[in-house]
Formats: sequence, C-alpha cells, structure tokens
Amino acid sequence: MKSTLKVLMAGFLGLSYQSTHASLNHNIAQQKVPLLAKKLTLRGLDKVTGHVQTLELSIGEEAKFGKLNITARQCRKSLPEDPPEALAFLEITETSKADEKLPVFTGWMFASAPSISAMEHPVYDVWLVGCEGTTTQEGPESSVVVGSLSTENPLSKSSLENLSPEVSKSSEQSFNTGPLPPEEVPDRNYTPPSPENEKAQLDAFHRGLETVEEEPPESALEVEAH
Repeated sequence: MKSTLKVLMAGFLGLSYQSTHASLNHNIAQQKVPLLAKKLTLRGLDKVTGHVQTLELSIGEEAKFGKLNITARQCRKSLPEDPPEALAFLEITETSKADEKLPVFTGWMFASAPSISAMEHPVYDVWLVGCEGTTTQEGPESSVVVGSLSTENPLSKSSLENLSPEVSKSSEQSFNTGPLPPEEVPDRNYTPPSPENEKAQLDAFHRGLETVEEEPPESALEVEAH
C-alpha cells in the first residue's frame, strides 16, 4: 500500500514539474536548433558524497548513476554559425527499495543554461554538457523550437513571427490604431449657429440672470411680513 502511494505521489509531482517547466520554456525567446546528434555527454553529481561522474550516452541508450536510470531520447545542437546551444530530451527514473522505477524528470535540458530545466532531487544532480557525434541537418519544418537566452527585443518583428498565431495576432492588433470609436467621430451634419442666433441666446441668458437678481430671497420676504 505504501509503495503504491509513493508511486502515485511521485507521478503527480513529476507531471506538475513537467507542466511548470514546459510553460517556462515556452515563454523564453525562441530559437531553432536543427542539428540532430547521435551522442550526448552528461555530468552527474552525488550531493552527499561529492562524487562527480561523466556519462556518455547514445540516443536510446540507458545509463545508471547511483540509483538513477537515465535514458537519452534526443539530442540537438545549433548550427556552427549560430550562438552555441545544445539540448537533450531525457527520461530519468529512480530505482526504489521495492525495485520500482519512480519518475524523476522528463523533458529538455539545456547546456547553456542548466537552471532552466534543472532536475530536482535531494541526492543527485544531472546536467547536460553537450551533444557530439555525426549530426544531420533537418529542414525548417521539422526543426524543434526551443527556449534560448536571447537578448532580442521581445516586441521586434522577428520575435512576433516566432510566436504562436494567436499571440502574434493580438500583438499586431495592439499596434493598430484603427478608426475612432463611434462616440468620438465628429458629427459631419453639425452646422455652427449664425451670429444672430448667438446674440439672441446671449440676450436670453442675461435676461434670466437679471430676473434672478431682482427676486428677493425668502428670508427678506419673511422680515417684511413681520
């Protein structure tokens, strides 16, 4: 019973962690990493003993570090003319005392910024060093769009093109002034009053003021009555 609860809790925490970091990676400035690598290099740290170990894996291979089981699913790197970047999609589980594999981490790790998708574990730490081996370049349609620490202006044209269609459309609408609302459009049928009408309106206004001044206040009428 206890082992079943541990598995369920570990799975729930793993899903929460993945969704949080997926949204975080999506909000970072985007960049294409089109080169597929056949091998990758990881580094593992045992926080208790201080032991550091370098792991070299081929795609699809599983390696062990302590109680961790690390499987490399994909590794990509940027073009030589682009800023250096490497990322790997990893599946990491931990072998429990009951010989069960509990999920620890599933997602992308970045070589240039390990803290973006860092694995959270009380004993072990794993990060990506780089992607190596023969690489093949894919076309733009199959290139993965991933997060990168870019200093590009987030409101620039190229950044808006990389965003999703909904975000790009809303951003364009925010810069489009468009026509004025109906209540702010001037009335084209309006004609200013003639000088004679203006004079008549002013005379009527002044006569009204004189009438108000001539009427005695109610308090004065009460004094005269007494």
